[in-house]
This record gives sequence, structure tokens and C-alpha cells, in this order.
Amino acid sequence: MDQLQETFEEILEKVEFKKMDQFKELLHKCIHVSNDSSKSTYAVYENMVFKLDAFFKGFVNFQNEFGKDKKYIAAVHALSAICYGLGIDLEDEELFIIYHLKDQGKFRKREKDLHSELKNLWAGYPYKEFAMADVDFSHSLKNLMRAKFIDYRRGNLHINQSLIIRFKDRY
Repeated sequence: MDQLQETFEEILEKVEFKKMDQFKELLHKCIHVSNDSSKSTYAVYENMVFKLDAFFKGFVNFQNEFGKDKKYIAAVHALSAICYGLGIDLEDEELFIIYHLKDQGKFRKREKDLHSELKNLWAGYPYKEFAMADVDFSHSLKNLMRAKFIDYRRGNLHINQSLIIRFKDRY
């Protein structure tokens, strides 16, 4: 449990919300430690589970933290802190894509359809900083797939409901 507390502390240091106690409660609902199903004599692993679906449901209270029209910015801010705490290296533009995909559920979406939706969002004032070129967009989807945030096969993609991060135990 020591690893979990360290992770929460790292996340909370990077996040600035008015309702920090509620955000801390949300973290406890979204991130927990699970036992390793594969026992190894060489190394002991600790699995941390980040439940994206629980995060997105609970984040409704925080999505307007930076203003009514800046809910994506608040989400990117929170997801960036969580990824930092979990040791996942993703860019803000990629986290913007993840937050946009949250409402899709298990619905499979084509890459070109998603890109056209995002282009419409990027045209607006607060989200121009997240705009990316076609080549960068495809590269970002591959990064999200490697990080296990999305399943991406044959041009179809959908967001995973939870993410398992494996840490080698320090003891």
C-alpha cells in the first residue's frame, strides 16, 4: 500500500482543484492495487489498476473547474497528473483525445471520423493548443494504444474501461 500512497501524493501535488477532498475521494475510487496473478521467483510485481470509466463518471463535478467552456482543459490537467503519478508518459494532446473518447463507450469509431470531430473542436478558442497535424494524430493514436488506453485495430478504436500498470516491487 506504500506505493499507492506515494502515487496519490504525487498526483495531488500536481493538481489544483477547489474541491481537493472530493478529488482525493475520486482517486481512491479510480486507482487501486490488485494482486499479481503470476507468481515469479525472480521478482515481485505490484499491479495498479486505473479505472477510466470510474474516473470519467466522477469527474463530472470537476470538469467545469477552469470555466464553463474549458472542461477539456480541466480533464487534461487531471489526466496529466494521474499519468505522471502512474509513470505513464503521454502528451496533453493525447490526453485530450482520451477525454473526447469518454462518451463513445464500447462504440467503435474510425480514425478519420474521430479526427474530423476533433478538428471541429480544435477550431474553437480554448482548444487550439491541442490541435495536431494528420501525421501526429496517427502517431498519437499508436501511443495511446501502446499505453493501453485504447484498443486500435483495422482502423477501428475504442477506449479501454480500465488500465493495469505493473510495478516491480522495491523491497
